[in-house]
Order: sequence, then C-alpha cells, then structure tokens
Amino acid sequence: VKATAMLKLVEEEHMYENGLLDGMEVPRYIPVQSGEENVLVANGWSFLDPDESEPISSFDIDAANAEGQYKPKWGVVEEEGVNANWEERIHQELQLSDLGFNLRRMESNEIILEAEGISSLSRSVLLEGGTDEPNIKITNNEIDFSGSVSDLDPGIFVCAIGGNPLFTTNDLSPLTGSSGWLSFARPISEKHIEFVYAEKDAFDQRLEVVDSKTGCHLGHYFGADGYCINASALNFFPLNGNEESHWKTATNPVSWNTLRNPMVELSVSERIVKGVLDQNVQSQKVLFGAGCFWHVEYALRRLPGVIDTRVGYAGGTYPNPSYEDVCNKDTSHAEVVEVTFDPSVCEPRRLMDCFLAMHDPTMVRAHGKRAQG
Repeated sequence: VKATAMLKLVEEEHMYENGLLDGMEVPRYIPVQSGEENVLVANGWSFLDPDESEPISSFDIDAANAEGQYKPKWGVVEEEGVNANWEERIHQELQLSDLGFNLRRMESNEIILEAEGISSLSRSVLLEGGTDEPNIKITNNEIDFSGSVSDLDPGIFVCAIGGNPLFTTNDLSPLTGSSGWLSFARPISEKHIEFVYAEKDAFDQRLEVVDSKTGCHLGHYFGADGYCINASALNFFPLNGNEESHWKTATNPVSWNTLRNPMVELSVSERIVKGVLDQNVQSQKVLFGAGCFWHVEYALRRLPGVIDTRVGYAGGTYPNPSYEDVCNKDTSHAEVVEVTFDPSVCEPRRLMDCFLAMHDPTMVRAHGKRAQG
C-alpha cells in the first residue's frame, strides 16, 4: 500500500544543535530509528504517505481499499478454474439446497437489475466488497440492530440481492452485542453461503463470505468466532410482522418437502424459517377430484412450488362422510385433493397439466394404471 514507513517530526532547532543539517534544507519528517515505533504509536504518531504533508491515520485506509480490497466475482464467473461449479449451476433450472431453496447461480444482468432497488451502501458492500461503518448495524430494509439483541423478535436475514435466506436470529452470536457488525455462529444452511480464500500474496488474508446464489460479498468468517456480516447486505423479516415491500418471491422455496415433512424434526432456526415463509408467501389453493385421491396426491405434492396437500371429499349429500361411507354407500361425494401452492414457482396450468396426465375426466375412477378403462 502507499503507507510504507513510520516517520516522526524533527524540530529544526534540534537538528541544527546536533549538526545534522548544516547548509541543508530542513525536512519535516525523518525515518523512525530502530525500537522507536511502539513509543511513537503510543504517543499518537502514525504512518505518513510520501505524497502527503501530514500524517493522517495509523493506516492509509483509502489506499488499502483501492489496492487491497476483495472484489467479489458476482454473477456468472467466466474465468477458467474459478468457482467452476457456479458456471455449471447457471445452466441448471434447479439447484436445490437441503431446505428446498433454489441456489441456481443468478446471471450478472439479473443482479445489476435488482441492485437498482437497494441502497447505495448495500450496493457498495454486495457488489464492490465494501464494509459498513462500525456499530452501524442497519439492514438494507432499515431494521436497526445497533442495540441489544437479547430480546429480538425471531426472524430471518436474507441477501438483499436475490433474497437467499442466510441466517436467523437464533443463529446470532453472543459477540453481536459487543461487535461493530452483526455476528452469527452459523448459517441457516452451509449450502447457502460460500467461502472465498485470499490469494497467497494478497494484503488482506481474511476468509471472505459470499452468497451462494449471487456470489455477492457479505462479510468474513473467523473460525470459532463465527461470521462477521455487514447488516446493509441483508434484509430482515420478523416472524411476527410483515415486510412485504422488500419481500422477493425469489426467497420462496421451490421444494417444501423438508419444511413440511411431519417425519422430519426441524431445528429452531428451521422452524423460524418456516414461520416467516408462512407469513410472507402468497399461496393459493385448488381442489382436484380424480376418483381416488392417494395416487393423485402423491404425484402433485412432488411438484416444485407445491406447499401442502390434503385429501378429503367434495359434493355429496351425506354429512361428514368417512372413507368407508364414500366407498360403500351412495353418498355422491368425490374424492378430492386440496393443493396449496406458490403461484410464483408453480403456475396453475402446470398443476392442471399434471392432473390431466393422470386422470381421464370422461371415465369413472380413470387415473393411474386404470386410466385406460
């Protein structure tokens, strides 16, 4: 960087008394002698840029930012051998995480378009590798975490570009209260973040943390001390609130199999994620009658964007019929499947196409292997 040496001010009279500068122009600063550096730092002296007349700080921040700052490689990475797995992911329609979120790599033009809708500070952090000012823990959607975090409402933190869920309030580290930045012990899923290791000769050897979906810069990882994350890179959505103006349908999961599976015991963080999704995802419902609901339900619930399914009966004249009533009596009920789905992921037409591929409405109980008669 530009600041390369420690210098100290030498008074003109002192220099003449010691015979240092007879007939020479008196310099304002001279190099530090061996062993003097700690004393000078303790007394407020600092680095001096060769091209500046006064010492300005203990480190030339502007020069460091310009020459040593990590530059995130967001969007599609074209360099050979650099994050090659991301280049493959961009060509796949779906790349699901263990929680069912689509981590398909966003293209550069998609990222730039979304960046137009966030703050300039957030753009600087996410796209240029910038850093929030210390102790200013305000998210892109203007939620302030500068105070105590012990009594926070549960919620999730998502990337301000792309909407990828990253952390929950349950993942906040005890260090957050004393740190100048948001600190997390763990992410929602290790698949949702990526580490970028510094070049061997880079000035900054910190381990960078980027969003898996975009490659945008989030902060740094410090091992046992956890994740130090810039608040401006995130949007926060509380469990008991609504931030519709900043919610992106890209945050909605593609598969709900993990979050809705009654056989899977969700962690505290996963339950928070599910609760916030229930609060914000604008779902719709539709009933499909196909003569026998088990095969139909099994097929429909596997479609991307299907949140939940229930089986039951519609129409008919018999009140509150059981399965045996419908099978053994003339109740005039139809066996139906209620499908709750996310239209931003699964269009109604896709549901209908799948249903008609299993069912011939011109024949009684014509579905599955019996669809031909």
